[in-house]
Amino acid sequence: MRRTPLHRLGLAIAAAVALAACGSSATTSTGGAGAPGTSSTTTATPPPTGHRLSVQPAAVGATSTVTFGFSAPTSSGRQGSIIISYALGITGPHRTGCVGLHQTDAHGVRGKVADVIVGPAQLHGSWCHGPYVASVREIAQPYCRADQSCPQWVRIVGIVAMARFTVAA
Repeated sequence: MRRTPLHRLGLAIAAAVALAACGSSATTSTGGAGAPGTSSTTTATPPPTGHRLSVQPAAVGATSTVTFGFSAPTSSGRQGSIIISYALGITGPHRTGCVGLHQTDAHGVRGKVADVIVGPAQLHGSWCHGPYVASVREIAQPYCRADQSCPQWVRIVGIVAMARFTVAA
């Protein structure tokens, strides 16, 4: 089974991307959360104007199932020697008994709206009350056949869409 970029990067990149998703261009290096002795660096840019991430329903509660919608600039999958994928990252308050950080893969088809559903089943808990930022990142990695060695890199192309929402008490 081919591992997705999110699995390979682990929590180090998730933390770096969460910081980058705050709305400005940022570069962050961190170590210790991934494999011992490794570090990851990511650079993210804000989404182009007009590329909003839709959030439904408009009123989100602690046990709501939320649908995030975005339009992919490029279809997921192999594009020559590169594999394109998308990742939805959600950051918010974290308290005992609820979830404030979530990452999941998102599959997009160019020109079509892709929906990603996140609720208590995917979170393995309920949403924490308070403000959240959600962003979809386009990710590129090398395509390699099973019989060839493959460079181990993953590039965050950029932030495709972003939204802010609040989970009401």
